[in-house]
Amino acid sequence: MANKVLSIEIGQTLTKVCEVEHGTKNTKVFNCFSFQTPKDMLEDGYVQTSEEFANSFREKCAEYGIKNKNVIFTISSTRIANREILIPLVKENRIKSVIQANSQEYFPMDISTYQFTYSILDVVTEEDKKEKKYKLLVLAAPSDLIESYYSLAAFCGLTVVAIDYNGNSLFQAVKNQFTQETSMVIKVDEFSSLLLVIKNQSTVLQRNISYGADIAIQTMIDSNAYGENLSYEEAANLFRKQTCILESLNAGESMKDSSRQEDTTLTIDEKIQRTKIEITDSLRYLINNIMRVIDYYNSRNQEHPIEKIVLTGLGGDLSGFSDLLSFEVGQKVLVLTKINATNIEKALKNEQLSYGEYVTAIGAAIAPLGFMAETVKLIKDKKDKEKDTKIGWILLIGGLAISIVLILTSLISHISTVAKKNSLETKISSLEPVEVVFKEYQSVEVLYEKMQSIQSLTELPNDHLLAFIQELEEKMPANINVLSFTATTKMVTMNLNVTSKEEAAKVIVQLRTFESLDDIQVAGITETNDESKIKTVNFTVNCTYQTNTAINSENSAASTEIQAE
Repeated sequence: MANKVLSIEIGQTLTKVCEVEHGTKNTKVFNCFSFQTPKDMLEDGYVQTSEEFANSFREKCAEYGIKNKNVIFTISSTRIANREILIPLVKENRIKSVIQANSQEYFPMDISTYQFTYSILDVVTEEDKKEKKYKLLVLAAPSDLIESYYSLAAFCGLTVVAIDYNGNSLFQAVKNQFTQETSMVIKVDEFSSLLLVIKNQSTVLQRNISYGADIAIQTMIDSNAYGENLSYEEAANLFRKQTCILESLNAGESMKDSSRQEDTTLTIDEKIQRTKIEITDSLRYLINNIMRVIDYYNSRNQEHPIEKIVLTGLGGDLSGFSDLLSFEVGQKVLVLTKINATNIEKALKNEQLSYGEYVTAIGAAIAPLGFMAETVKLIKDKKDKEKDTKIGWILLIGGLAISIVLILTSLISHISTVAKKNSLETKISSLEPVEVVFKEYQSVEVLYEKMQSIQSLTELPNDHLLAFIQELEEKMPANINVLSFTATTKMVTMNLNVTSKEEAAKVIVQLRTFESLDDIQVAGITETNDESKIKTVNFTVNCTYQTNTAINSENSAASTEIQAE
């Protein structure tokens, strides 16, 4: 049976509350409202009990005629760690036990102070093993973070139904809006932004960016160009109604000189134009980080790049921001106008309310992940234990009867196994002489390999000089004259003459075919004519032998040992 719940997202400046129907296929929204979050109440996801918060909450509930006391919180914090993991394709009711068994491996920290939950991202097949596995997003939240929301709920007279993670809330709210195409949803909040890449209605990438729309709103407030002493809400509303953002980050380059003038020398229009430049420039880091995530995903998924980009959250309400983002990323960025909920238009009847403000609060009620405080978990575990105890007694009686049968069966099996063991021990004893022969064979084989290695180290290229000379006789032209021949352990130097340069070229080409040579260097080619006008070409050839690879390997190993020392 479906029940109404209050889904709450506590932001740095505003707290958003939705009264929604929980546990139905089509989530229905009844009411939406927001109020100012007390200063210093929220710090990196942790909340403090606050009388001001409780009073504001009660006043708003009374204004909208809400008496519901059941709540779902959606939270965001840098203290919530997340990992994408692969596990075998087990039954879904066993996934949590698999995660808990390996949680120390996923999160190398003191896991006793953390609460774990997960969401199934996809079912993938490993290429090398061709085995299907679950791709999971595992979340670990500090227990005291979760407890802080239970304490706040108790202080306000509320009962916690579930606690969801901001990323899952956003996904649940928008997943049905995307079918086969690969899409990115960008939720820009005050101080941070959440990016989801969705493919086939599954999250394939999730990233948090520590930049939001707050800096743009503060820039407007500090400028006084749109009014003095603007409140945060007034500035945010101005952004919804007026386009205060330029069409590109560099659109104001030509106007920066005038923007450096003193305020007293600028007209109102010039002050507004300067403020637009400053507001646009303040969004540079946010846009650059969004582009970095897009490039990261597309570079690793070139066959299925991001085809659609949707903007929501406070950033979706900033008039002109989607156009600026479209220009910088080179792809059309749309503002989210539809989510997975019914009656939403009626609930957002106040013109200052938007889809972006309440998208995660509504999504949290659809399918929350379910972080649970330790105290609540202990009560639940106790009830489960009592239920298991009753079942245990029934199983015990049946187990005793089965055990007697198994004992008799095991006794017979034991006698058979002992007999088999004795037979194997006899065979092992008879084969012991074979082990001695095998060990002798291994020793001789090692000695043989050492002798071969020593033999290879004694070989020098000059040992095959006679074969080299014979190869010269076979391959050199008949009219070649060898004037001198000098051989060392590394090379052979020959002074030669032939009848023409063409013959000299043939000699050099033939020398390059010698497998025993590594390099051929030619020097001092001269051409002379004697008294009979017979042409003679004289030149010197330096032939370097191929190096002994075994010696090189030995030298390299020795060098490595010296460096290691």
